[in-house]
Amino acid sequence: MKGLIQFMDNAKKNKKFATMVYANSFPMGMRSGTYATSRPDLIDLKDFECKLYRIKFLVTRRHPLATVMSAVKRFGSRVTKYDGLKQIPRDKKVDLDEKVLPYTVTARIAEDNLIYINQQVRQLSCHQVHFVDYDKFINESTRKDALQDLATFLELSEPDTKVLLSTKLNKPKTAVTIPPRCTQCLEKTLYDFFEERKMMWPLLHPQ
Repeated sequence: MKGLIQFMDNAKKNKKFATMVYANSFPMGMRSGTYATSRPDLIDLKDFECKLYRIKFLVTRRHPLATVMSAVKRFGSRVTKYDGLKQIPRDKKVDLDEKVLPYTVTARIAEDNLIYINQQVRQLSCHQVHFVDYDKFINESTRKDALQDLATFLELSEPDTKVLLSTKLNKPKTAVTIPPRCTQCLEKTLYDFFEERKMMWPLLHPQ
């Protein structure tokens, strides 16, 4: 926190525009579960609005199913490595599917964090928050309008807006069909799980 304050103060003294971007992979980002949470603490960050400068929150909305599939692909080994599976007697593992476990654990973490973040977003002023639907960003037919809305929210100059609109995005490495086409599969089970609970995080559900 002190380092961030010093960074912003130096920029102000030098009459420069300072932007600090804090981002992490949700819900199993770097070091989550060790000494970092798997979600940002918006209440602490909101405090900067009073102590330093204006602060804006860019909230990316993505279907939780896609989030879980992406997170397990990148960080799934953490679940099987640190959950103490080796300590469970073999006869107690009868109903435990170690291949499915990373997905179910990550889904529960995502559920808990979505509910928590949804409540934190409610504490922010409307002028501070902008919601971006992930699929609209990567879809060429809707991307330009989404970027233009983002530029307006960030109050970008015309040259900066042109740079933003010309930015090329990498295609997602984990492609997930929503809703899943299969009927008896893990993806359908997780999809149903989140659809039944999406009313618990209405602000974060893709529009």
